[in-house]
Amino acid sequence: MLAFAGGKTAGVAFNITVTAKDNFNNTVTGADAALSGYTYAWGGAANAPDATAPTYDTDLAFTNGVATATVTFCCAETIAAGNLTVNNGVGQSGASAAGLTVDHNVRDVISIVSGDNQSAIVNAAVAQPLVV
Repeated sequence: MLAFAGGKTAGVAFNITVTAKDNFNNTVTGADAALSGYTYAWGGAANAPDATAPTYDTDLAFTNGVATATVTFCCAETIAAGNLTVNNGVGQSGASAAGLTVDHNVRDVISIVSGDNQSAIVNAAVAQPLVV
């Protein structure tokens, strides 16, 4: 099972709690060494428009059946419940119970200045066409 709090911002690292569960939805507490011995693969988040891939912790250290992974998503998107996944490569996998919204990483001010001292702030109305 994967758990996380609230919405996230593209480009900003955050933590996801990974909990090992058995078939009866009980936390598996007696297999920490075995669970910690795998390299975990993640799926569900898209690459950024420039092809930058999301980053994930692939080596998880479980304590009493729970591990924390640090991840960074690279683009604004909505990941539906069940679509963010983690897999240890030997048939054990988990998915997010809730959906996740990743917001744009908005800069405070982005300005463009041309050679003739014409300028504009991105996402602001410009009275005349800006010639660059």
